[in-house]
Amino acid sequence: MQLMSPHEPLLLVNAGEDSVGTRVEIDHLAATLLGMQAEFTVTVAEVKGRAITFEVAGTDGVDAIARGKHMRFVVDVKQTEARLAAKAAKAKAAQGA
Repeated sequence: MQLMSPHEPLLLVNAGEDSVGTRVEIDHLAATLLGMQAEFTVTVAEVKGRAITFEVAGTDGVDAIARGKHMRFVVDVKQTEARLAAKAAKAKAAQGA
């Protein structure tokens, strides 16, 4: 959510909404020596309705060390809480059966 906060108008994240991760893809490209610093850059690559895709790039100053994508989806907090409460009730009932 912190990555999305500066982009809230663009990403349509409003009061009563949050985001959930839906996918993470990371390619490891090169080794980094112990003691080297790594820097990762994350950018908003695509906004499609309530789905947001971030692109990630990592470097150790010598080589590109990683690249990937992280996808998130904006959800209504109250609806998500209700859905999870219903799932918890089902899980509890299944344990008692």
